[in-house]
Amino acid sequence: MHKFFAVSLPQFAAVLANHNVQLEIVVHQGGRILFPDPDPYEGEEEEEELNESQQFSAEYWELLSPVLTKLVLCIEGEIYIDRLHWLSSMQKLQHLELRGLDHMDGPQPALFFPRTLSLPAVKVLRLEKFSHIWNRCHLDCPSLEALHLRELDGLVMPTGLGSCSRLTTLDIAAARNAVPDADANPGLLAAIESVQTTLECLDISGWAPALNGVFELISRLPRLHTFVAQRNGLTAVPALPATLKSLDLRANEFTEVPVQLESLTQLTSLALSSKDSSVNFQIRRPLDAIISLPQLQKLTLVLDSRSHRPAHTIWNARSLHYFGLAKYEIARSKSSLLTTMP
Repeated sequence: MHKFFAVSLPQFAAVLANHNVQLEIVVHQGGRILFPDPDPYEGEEEEEELNESQQFSAEYWELLSPVLTKLVLCIEGEIYIDRLHWLSSMQKLQHLELRGLDHMDGPQPALFFPRTLSLPAVKVLRLEKFSHIWNRCHLDCPSLEALHLRELDGLVMPTGLGSCSRLTTLDIAAARNAVPDADANPGLLAAIESVQTTLECLDISGWAPALNGVFELISRLPRLHTFVAQRNGLTAVPALPATLKSLDLRANEFTEVPVQLESLTQLTSLALSSKDSSVNFQIRRPLDAIISLPQLQKLTLVLDSRSHRPAHTIWNARSLHYFGLAKYEIARSKSSLLTTMP
């Protein structure tokens, strides 16, 4: 019997069963990690017999996977993660994160999902920075609370979100240099609509103008309090629910602070900037109403669109005056921003 720190694998598994087990695996370029597949495809040729080390890895994983509560798998380089049926053995898994790592010499890895992914206990599912997500997957995850599908080329929205009655966070932010096509993925708008009664946090950065239908839906989301729409080509603020507390509209096409924002009295955080360097985002009118929003604690205005770094932000005297800093008018206001200033 194999030993692991002088403890047999069954004994080790018995100890793990009484604890929350979290595992982070980093697979570098050229690396390999063995996941036994409980549901192999039919008609495939039998694989070569495992050597002793691989056999131990298979036995170790077979005992470990049923007790895992968190798995973070980081993949570097062109490594294909195929046939993710081995996930079905993780019935206690609450947090699953599969993340591609940037590699200068090759493309990002790809994922091939099974037709159905059944994880009854998972609360957070995060996929990030993969070159391809093949196949439409049906999610059977009744406990799912947060779904992050970030920076994925070839994203195909999963089905089954309507059955995720606890889902409050949906994050489908596109990669910064990608040009996603919502028309090629008709399930995208349907997925958002299917969770509109529970959705509290939504990130659709980089998808517009392909997602015009989403902006019509935003104002009807009764529980939405966090909305991120960076790089969406917005020139005006769409209708937004009064429940919003955090709004991030950076890297859009604004030339000044939209007056519509003054009606969002529940805002605690607001971020604005312009995308194109040829369009200077300026402060052209007094911002008393914005500064005096009763709940506002953080205000981010990037005036120099050539850089997202605060150190490169350019403020002129008029902007500072309209912002209320030239004569320290912010100090005489009732704004809670004063408590967050250094």
